Amino acid sequence: MKIFISLAKEDYKWAQSINDYAFRIPSLKQLEIWSAALDGLDNSDNWKNTITTEIDECDGAIILLSKASIKKGSYCFENEIPQLLERKDIKIKFFTLDECNYQEIEKLQNIQLENSPSKPLDAISHKVAKGYIINALSSFIEIIDTTTKSTVLRESFLRVSHIDEGKLINSSWRTEYLPGGGILKSEPIMTPSELIDKSFHKRINQQVFIAKKDSPQKPVFSKEVFSAITTLKKILQRGDGPPLDPDTEKSILDEVGIKSFQSPFDGDLSREVEEFTFKPSSNTFFSVWKNNDEFESRFNTNDFGPDLLFNSQEEINFYKYFDGEPFIQRWLHPQFPMRELLKNTSDFSTIGTEDNRRVDFLFAPPWREPLIIEILGGQHFKDNEDENKPSTSSDFQSRKNLLRYETIGIPAKETFESSHGENLNQAKKMMLEHTLEENTDTSLKEILFKVWETTSLNTCLLEAIQDGFLRLNPNEDWVVGIEKVTEGKFHGVSSFLNLLSAVAYIWDVDTISPNSLTITDLDGKNAMTWKRSETDFMVYEVNNSSKKLSHDLYILLEPNKSYLEKLDLNDVRISNKKVIISRTSSLPYKLTDTRPQQDTTPVIKEGDEKNLQESLGVLLKFIFSKENFREGQFTSIQKILNKEDVLLLLPTGAGKSLVYQLVSFVLPGRVLVVDPINALMEDQEYNLKRNGVDRVIAINSETYRDGSNDRDEMLVSVERGDNLIMLVAPERLLIPDFNEALRSLISGGVPISLVVFDEAHCISEWGHDFRTSYLGIGERIKKLCKEYGDEPTILAMTGTASQPVVRDILIEGEIKEEEDGSSIVSASSYRRDELNFSIDKCIPDSKERVLKTIIKKKIPQFLQMRSQEVFIQQPDSRDNHLGIIFTKTKPEMIKLWRILNADPEVSMAGIGMYFGSQGPGKQWPSSLGDPGEYKKKIVKQFKNGDIRIMISTKAFGMGIDIPNIRYVIHYGITGSLEAWYQEAGRAGRNRLNSSTTAIFSEIDEDRSNSLLSGEDGETLRLRHKSLSNNEKWGDDVAVNLSFHWLSWAGFRDELSVTRKVLDLLIKEKAVDRDFKGNITIKNVDEDSNFGNKTTQAIYRFKIIGAINDWQRNYRTQSFHLSVPSRETITKFEYFSEWLDRRSPRGSREFINLLKELSETQETFQNGEEVFSTFSKKLNEDLDIKIEDVSEYFKDLNSYNGILLCAVTLSLYVIYESVEFARRTKIRELAEFSRSRTTNNDIHEGFEQYFLDGPAANDLRGLEREGITDVEMWLDVYRKIPKNDKIETFGDINKYRQRAQDFPAVYWWLSFLSVEFGPVVELESNLNEAFRISFLRKDIETLHIKKLWEELYKLCDSNELRAILFNALIKLETDNKSDLYDEEIIDLENEFLTSYIANEKEDSESLNEASLSILNRKLLDVNNIIKLR
Repeated sequence: MKIFISLAKEDYKWAQSINDYAFRIPSLKQLEIWSAALDGLDNSDNWKNTITTEIDECDGAIILLSKASIKKGSYCFENEIPQLLERKDIKIKFFTLDECNYQEIEKLQNIQLENSPSKPLDAISHKVAKGYIINALSSFIEIIDTTTKSTVLRESFLRVSHIDEGKLINSSWRTEYLPGGGILKSEPIMTPSELIDKSFHKRINQQVFIAKKDSPQKPVFSKEVFSAITTLKKILQRGDGPPLDPDTEKSILDEVGIKSFQSPFDGDLSREVEEFTFKPSSNTFFSVWKNNDEFESRFNTNDFGPDLLFNSQEEINFYKYFDGEPFIQRWLHPQFPMRELLKNTSDFSTIGTEDNRRVDFLFAPPWREPLIIEILGGQHFKDNEDENKPSTSSDFQSRKNLLRYETIGIPAKETFESSHGENLNQAKKMMLEHTLEENTDTSLKEILFKVWETTSLNTCLLEAIQDGFLRLNPNEDWVVGIEKVTEGKFHGVSSFLNLLSAVAYIWDVDTISPNSLTITDLDGKNAMTWKRSETDFMVYEVNNSSKKLSHDLYILLEPNKSYLEKLDLNDVRISNKKVIISRTSSLPYKLTDTRPQQDTTPVIKEGDEKNLQESLGVLLKFIFSKENFREGQFTSIQKILNKEDVLLLLPTGAGKSLVYQLVSFVLPGRVLVVDPINALMEDQEYNLKRNGVDRVIAINSETYRDGSNDRDEMLVSVERGDNLIMLVAPERLLIPDFNEALRSLISGGVPISLVVFDEAHCISEWGHDFRTSYLGIGERIKKLCKEYGDEPTILAMTGTASQPVVRDILIEGEIKEEEDGSSIVSASSYRRDELNFSIDKCIPDSKERVLKTIIKKKIPQFLQMRSQEVFIQQPDSRDNHLGIIFTKTKPEMIKLWRILNADPEVSMAGIGMYFGSQGPGKQWPSSLGDPGEYKKKIVKQFKNGDIRIMISTKAFGMGIDIPNIRYVIHYGITGSLEAWYQEAGRAGRNRLNSSTTAIFSEIDEDRSNSLLSGEDGETLRLRHKSLSNNEKWGDDVAVNLSFHWLSWAGFRDELSVTRKVLDLLIKEKAVDRDFKGNITIKNVDEDSNFGNKTTQAIYRFKIIGAINDWQRNYRTQSFHLSVPSRETITKFEYFSEWLDRRSPRGSREFINLLKELSETQETFQNGEEVFSTFSKKLNEDLDIKIEDVSEYFKDLNSYNGILLCAVTLSLYVIYESVEFARRTKIRELAEFSRSRTTNNDIHEGFEQYFLDGPAANDLRGLEREGITDVEMWLDVYRKIPKNDKIETFGDINKYRQRAQDFPAVYWWLSFLSVEFGPVVELESNLNEAFRISFLRKDIETLHIKKLWEELYKLCDSNELRAILFNALIKLETDNKSDLYDEEIIDLENEFLTSYIANEKEDSESLNEASLSILNRKLLDVNNIIKLR
């Protein structure tokens, strides 16, 4: 979308600023800014035509009015503005830059300014002006949706901030409708079967109505106090009826006589019961809330009119029809707002008058689905429609079709007593549904009311703190009089006070937690006091006192009343007191509390880890029912709260997710979690909701597919900040509308405080699950957040990362590294003893037989039970023995599903399939219906134990957390050790012994090795390509290589697509421009692979610095690119950093070559000449041979030829390093599978792999084969990318004590000292390298000299060179050896010349080396004289 900027030449800086905003802000990437001031038209002969063309082609415009731009005779005034005003089809935004008199110009008199005329942009702050401009730019972005609108918006996306309106407002009372309530996690009450899939009956336990009388003037809190209150609110409102904390739950269960026990899972404090105590029918269940006590409403029920709630006498008549049935009137809401009752909330804008934007009645009791009642007067019927039959009213029917809930129309005349008819009777019948006379189960009612009263009391106390009913002082003794319905003690008070104290400590505001809390009845009797412990400030203990009480507040807990009942107080004991009333609410949607929140981050006290850990432990117990933090969790949380970035490396199942989940309640703002696969997102969302954290949303291709109305409501939900945690795929951050939603959220004052990269190994191109959409992701998110506030903290998490992957995560994730390395929090061990690993080797034809043996014999034997017992469904879903079979392809998945379903024994388990977002393929059994719906259903069935075996592709292999998966089978080895460990880790989450078996098929080891190594990558690719199709997809090694080479199309193929993308960039003037900016390109024509080839080519240009960032529009199959200026590109700074991470040579030689080509580009005729010189220099100077790809350089000028040379170089490095590294993973896995035979072997192998550095495996191989040759050891070092070499210190250091046997050790350490420091260790390392080398007879002196010279060439300072010369001279002085020859003497002379020329250099080493060299030369002269 092109936006034309019209302004005077004198105001050109504003064009640069606007272009800069569009360039930097991710949500504006799709806007291409054009202005004559940016395009350098001054020297163009055809500049007027160019401007006219740009005006004709633009999609929107910004006109900046100034004295210069509206000056008569100026080109802007005479031409640009008139031409733009003629474009009636585009949106134009007007701003004034100075106090120009634009109103005097006739054609500008009716324009609407975006800024105030009295505040031109030049006269206001840059920040305010920037906000105006960004809002204007955002208004041009229109998301056009071509998908079919969904008919019904899913309720899960709908959260409403409900308030009292009109005649429900009472000046004496302030009311709130809040998310709250709670449930018992132990589930002693069985939900009636007909209600299991319903949600309406849960709302009464998910909402609370609060009314506050005589509340004082709202206090003004410090930021810290306000933030502490925000944290409490987040915790109490974290979900729709979250589980009670375990102590409170036990207290209630004990009081009502229900026996419970602590969960058997280690560290889980949740309460459990043996079986359901209550098994009510639906009528019994609903009878709890059916209250027939006298009812008096909060509104006038006798009159109607414009200032009253009722609009007509007919509405009053209908309402009074239920005067004898108070349990109906309690839930009958007149004139209810319509928007959130619509199927499609966007339809609200089509409804005209305010009167029509309400329904006559909403009936939403706890015992049935909401019912909408419309009273139909004559105005609802046309002349040809029967006023007695609502079905004939076109007005009513069209309105009814807009509403999501059942709607019934009642002709107005039926509301009069003499005319009651069938429609009114039908309405009454529907409203009385599930209210048949049945004795209420008093025990059931007691426990439900106790839970409701407990959670409501917490809400009331928080409201009292927030509104100033309770004084904030650490020495304060709060006294509250409470009336409740149930008998017995108050539950949960200790837990609430402990939580209050913990939050107070975290935020360092002890004022919010009192010295004590005393609760009495309304008469001031039956007092119970909770006092802060004298030994533990975090704990409150029951401590009754007899001192005189003066009440601060009275609270009425009324679960038997609804929000519609009258609020007047008739009780003389509290009639003139401060009072808070809590009542039930059953509104037909989820509630959200949109009152302002604080965006401050807590300042953590230094050196007080014990108290902080104890405080956070209180939150851990209250929210997640966990006893203690596990390894790495607290350390990571502490760092995040200190605004430190963290890379968390813990084994699968070690509780990484809990880190961000707990932090989301303490940090301000929201948490954004980037997950690589939909299954992982859905599992995270499921587990959070299982723990009562409902304020979470997963946004991915699956949820978008359900219809645009869902999508729109989801984005609104993001903008409002309804969700504490947002789970998104990395591709979502490339989509403009999601970026715009995030921008609205952040600019609206709700920051993104933490960004989480889950399964962060996907960020790395070295990783086994790399995705291009992850590239630059840390930078992209930080840019967006920084535009409107502070940079978020970054948390990257993975259980499977080798050292090169760790390095990439740190860089691509923009993780700020601490000097002491503490940014990385890692496990002390990757061993999971509850997992029993095994490998079954076979030929491909035997795999099915081996699989059946494993399922039917090996696993039952391991679990010590009969196979039938393994497969059958258990009464308690937690006792089921679930299993996953991972396959490598979708056809293989479907084939196994058919085979196992045909087996009478295995099929007892019930067998399902799971696959990725691209579907199951053409062989999908039609009998299973729509694959998308099947997938949703089958996951739920698997978690519930309705099926016990899931056959899946790798889509089910990351992050899935289902406790009772007891076995995992790999039907063929994975593509890497990381993937194997990751997928095997789905088992044993409940810490019970579990089996994980890999079936490894291989036809011939020698053939596998010939396909894996021994030749260069291109030769191996062609060798694999020559195999028949059966051979390519035969054994596991061949299959892994087939997948590998599919993703590595080959050097020439990649360069072909890259050239086509370059042509698109040239066409859009994207790579040779004076100013940075945004442009849009389409997929290359033959890219049918979902645009992935184009994406990959764009990434290649990103690598060399020719593209700054990109977004992707999947609907239009286009890419919005931010491109830098020519000057920035030719510095190759980003490419230099990338080369240091990827190439063993580093960047210096390559970048110097590219800069040399750039500086001499005028000497080349075309791109082919550039490539010819480029390839020749690579060959001659760097000994690198690149195949002849000159055909891709045809018709390019020299500048574009240089860019394609840079891309060619990046492809060479990628194929030499990254492709090699990924292929090496396949080789490593094959060798691992052949050599590891026992469970302990496999555990040790994983332990070594994940704790090793990048050289460890190769060094072990050399050691195992008895190879001690220095060159072969140092070749391992040389092949490692420069920035990863530092990570090899631990690998080589293991051999230091055996350096006599492995003489390369100290040479290796010397190389590390030269390249990375510390300098002080270089001399001792080098002296030791010399000593050991000269002791050995198998190392020649010439070889030692060459190693010294190699070190010398790497030195980038005279300080290092001096140390090398000192060591060399010492060697000669001690008469150990003389390495001097003419080459070294020339190096000496260069060193002396440099030393003498640079007077500023002065150090002990330099001076000593220089004097030693001069002294040696004088001795040589003296010897010559003597000889003469």
